[in-house]
Parts: sequence; structure tokens; C-alpha cells
Amino acid sequence: METSWAKYLVVGVVVFMATSVLVSLGNNTPPDKRGWRHLKPGTLYRVATTGGTIFTGFLAYILLFVGSSRPDGESQMQILFWLIMAFGVGTMITLVQYRGAQRMAMRWRGKTLAWHGRDGSEHSRHLSDAVGLRRSWTGWIYIVFDDGLEARIDPYTNHAAALIETVIKLHSDGDEETIADLTP
Repeated sequence: METSWAKYLVVGVVVFMATSVLVSLGNNTPPDKRGWRHLKPGTLYRVATTGGTIFTGFLAYILLFVGSSRPDGESQMQILFWLIMAFGVGTMITLVQYRGAQRMAMRWRGKTLAWHGRDGSEHSRHLSDAVGLRRSWTGWIYIVFDDGLEARIDPYTNHAAALIETVIKLHSDGDEETIADLTP
């Protein structure tokens, strides 16, 4: 009785994704012992990088070892090459975003927000010093402080919505349109 290795691969991928989902359900953690809530990359990043890597690897396997024997096989392989490039670049961009969210180490406790800047310097501001929120075309949300400093929030991290809601509650002046535009 011979079984295909592809079955084991599919079962392994499904088990990995199910485990990732179950682990991520526990990511809605309470504040740590010192009261800090942390913004950490969520399940979306893990699934996107894992799925993108597996899919790109699968396409590369087809390109390198399987090929196509059809009359239009050469054009199919060119299209497959560009698909591999597109999914590979997309996966790399997701990985860069994931590492950026980790490196930022954004956290807040009460009304104090702390994070690492792009240059690695530690920043800490009181949320009452925030003068507004803005959304960039890339989807990032920025908390703008009165001294001009901006804290960049990745809306796909865990607890990002809670932080944004905290800022909105501190500065709610009835401008519901702005609040609706910025809520992830």
C-alpha cells in the first residue's frame, strides 16, 4: 500500500495552520505584571508569511522539477516564474512589516505610550499630549503629538484597536466621522 507524500504535506500544513490559529486565540492577553499592554504582530502576519512561503515554494517546485509538456508549456513556465516573483515579493513585504511591528515594541499603560523609533531610540509620551490621529495611504495609523512626534500604529497588530479607542476616548469631542475613519 503506497501513499503519496503530498497527503502528508497537506496534513502537515493544515495541522500547522490550525495550531497557529489556536495559539493566536490566546493572544488577547491581559496586561503584563507591570500593567503594560503590548502591540504584537497577530495571526494575520503568521498565516500570510507561512502561507506565502509554502505557496511560493510549491510554485518553485513545479517550475524546477515538474514543468509542462503542453505545446504552450514555455509560456506557462514564464507566467509561473512571474507568479513566483509576485508571491515571493508579497511574502517578503509581509515579513518586513512583521519585523517592523516587533522591533517597534509599542506598549501602553494607562495614559502613557512607549515605543522604539525607527532609529532604535526609546520614546515615551502621555496620551493626553496627542493632538490627533491620521491614517496614511498604506493603512498605518499615526498618533500625532503636540511636539510633532508621531507614533506609528500597525492596525494589524494585537491590541491596536484598544489603543486607538483609548486615544479616541481621551480626545472625543463629538467628531464621529473622524473616529469612524480611523477605527480599524
